[in-house]
Amino acid sequence: MTLSERGRPLNWNDIEACLRDLGDELTRQNAGPRSIVIVGGAFVAHRHLREATTDVDVAGGIDPAMAEAVAAVADRHGLEADWLNDRAKPWLPATFDRATCLVAFAQGDLEVLLPPVDTVVLMKIAAGGRSANDQRDLNGLWPDSTFATPADAVAAFYLAYPNEEPDPFLVDWLDDVVGPDRPEPT
Repeated sequence: MTLSERGRPLNWNDIEACLRDLGDELTRQNAGPRSIVIVGGAFVAHRHLREATTDVDVAGGIDPAMAEAVAAVADRHGLEADWLNDRAKPWLPATFDRATCLVAFAQGDLEVLLPPVDTVVLMKIAAGGRSANDQRDLNGLWPDSTFATPADAVAAFYLAYPNEEPDPFLVDWLDDVVGPDRPEPT
């Protein structure tokens, strides 16, 4: 695929190139330093557990200066205007602590952070495994999480999302997705 194709899948190399360009664009625009926390499919792609994603989800909001820089990068790379977005914000755990993130890289006025695997696992659970990708992501991320059992993850989930109604089937569902007898993702 060429860089001019809109809506194309982005692998981690594509994502990193666009994020580095975003950092340089923020510098060009004198927007000041920014940091973003990568979650969702881009996080999974960074870990080489997914080949590609169509957008880059970040935890937190995107201010007007960042939005302007994102639009400039979209134009340059032939990306959709929302290639970098904050649509994952509703799934950010209440227990999320930005101080636990690791720096993936910094470029220009942009610092790119990665949360602990547990954070993304909880976000995928909160999203309800709404897609086959979410379930494959959970399956792939699970071995690198600190959760010993699905019950441990569900206990952490209810701490992270205190307004969630208890689901008596959540442990069983998660066990089906990440348990030892699960089918291999396709």
